[in-house]
Amino acid sequence: PGLFTVNDHVYLSKEEFIMSGKRCGTKDLSEDRMFEIEQKLASTPEESDNEKRKKLNIITFFHVIKDSNGNGALTEAEIESQMDALNAGFKQTRTFFELQGTTETENDGWFAAEYGSAEESDMKSSLHVGDSRCLNIYSIQNSQGILGWATFPSEAEGDLDGDGV
Repeated sequence: PGLFTVNDHVYLSKEEFIMSGKRCGTKDLSEDRMFEIEQKLASTPEESDNEKRKKLNIITFFHVIKDSNGNGALTEAEIESQMDALNAGFKQTRTFFELQGTTETENDGWFAAEYGSAEESDMKSSLHVGDSRCLNIYSIQNSQGILGWATFPSEAEGDLDGDGV
């Protein structure tokens, strides 16, 4: 295996990157919050076979953030490729992500936003579209060495400033 680079950091291999724990910056849920979610899921009625066959469509908005030098700019084809990869990854769950809109914004602070930062909150509160049932994807490059982070829908209800991936 060859060298593996993420956000300008070079790892000896993909395995070394995975073992670094920097793949996802999603906030860990507390034991109490995990228990609440598990209880809610356990109390949800079992779906009928007909309901299981239904496809779940998730309205998706893609927000491209670039810096003043143009770093981070994505082509329409690159965005379509990302949507194709997302749909392929969820195909067996009968979940489909439907791109409804794309924005492109130049903002150096947002481009380098870190998890939980004022820049993240400002970016998401300015660009977020829809409610917690919609997926908002923000394409940035932070210095934390992670591929990204997400907010669980149950954590975003009523507080969309942190919602998105």
